Amino acid sequence: MTFKIRMLPASEGDALWITWGDMDYPHQMLVDMGSLKTGKLLYKEIKSLNPECRKFELAVVTHIDSDHIGGMISCFVKRPTLEGLEIKDIWFNGYEHLDNTTQDYNTESHGACQADELTKWLRKNGRWNLTFEKGAVVASENSVLTPIELPGGMKVTVLGPSRQRLNQLKPVWKTQLVKALLSKPLVEPNDGVEAMGGSSAPETRIQLKKVAEMPEHPDTSVPNGSSIVLMLEYSDRRVILAGDAWADDLLEMIQTLSPDGPLEVDAFKVPHHASRFNITESLVKSLKCKSWLISTNGSRYHHPDKEAIAKIIYYSLVQPADLNFNVLSTWNEHWLSTNRQAKLAYNAKHGDDLAGLTHTL
Repeated sequence: MTFKIRMLPASEGDALWITWGDMDYPHQMLVDMGSLKTGKLLYKEIKSLNPECRKFELAVVTHIDSDHIGGMISCFVKRPTLEGLEIKDIWFNGYEHLDNTTQDYNTESHGACQADELTKWLRKNGRWNLTFEKGAVVASENSVLTPIELPGGMKVTVLGPSRQRLNQLKPVWKTQLVKALLSKPLVEPNDGVEAMGGSSAPETRIQLKKVAEMPEHPDTSVPNGSSIVLMLEYSDRRVILAGDAWADDLLEMIQTLSPDGPLEVDAFKVPHHASRFNITESLVKSLKCKSWLISTNGSRYHHPDKEAIAKIIYYSLVQPADLNFNVLSTWNEHWLSTNRQAKLAYNAKHGDDLAGLTHTL
């Protein structure tokens, strides 16, 4: 019985294929589906399976950025339905979930034709947020977070978003969704700090410390703040999938789970592709984590940022930290240098451009 997280090659985005149980006939779920291009790849992969293996317990789209939602459209909405394909539930917070009452959201009037297509498909499919009685996917407002048990023994706990973060999305929904579905670049927080990307990577522990201690600038992207954040538990393994959530929100979630000290997890899917806006010293130190999962090829925003990676390596409570990149890129290759790994005392590996990286827990 195994538990695997496969990070597909998803350009700048996330596409996670999670399997558990008997690997001959595993239970499986999808969390985000990357860009439109990634969705086409995912469709081919699902088509290559025997029809009886095309069943998914759950599919989750964490938020409306193009590098998370696009693949849903190109894989499922715009493709003929595959024989045997079954997705038992699809979690996605649509416009009608942005406050406590149902909204009549006429997407055509907002000019978001692709959003209209997605919404119609989800309604026709009939399996939209079923676990939540077709309401919003949000974290419990009290300190008790109740896990949802999927077939095969996988427990899924929704850590975020809060109702507050979801409601903040409503005023900017139209603008952000049109940008996302047209694959137009989204602007990161404008704090006057130039993107660092992979430039000037530290060579010594002293340099690493200096980079890790650089000033922190919080993410202010409202769609990122509305990310669905999940904790998965199978057998004695625990993983957090952070979407693109804000660092302070993640810290609050983790402290709710473990108020007396760091939360032990076996892997942490790093938020926002290791952007410097979403990784803080406090967040890293709130976890007792060995494996840090990073999904991006660095396109558009040149992630991972060196400040984020430096914080993970330097502040990780489990040493040496293990960095797991889904693909090799111009923006992470310096972190994969065996010489740098030895000098800075961490481990790193990457997947390939066709299959991505599979992390076995």
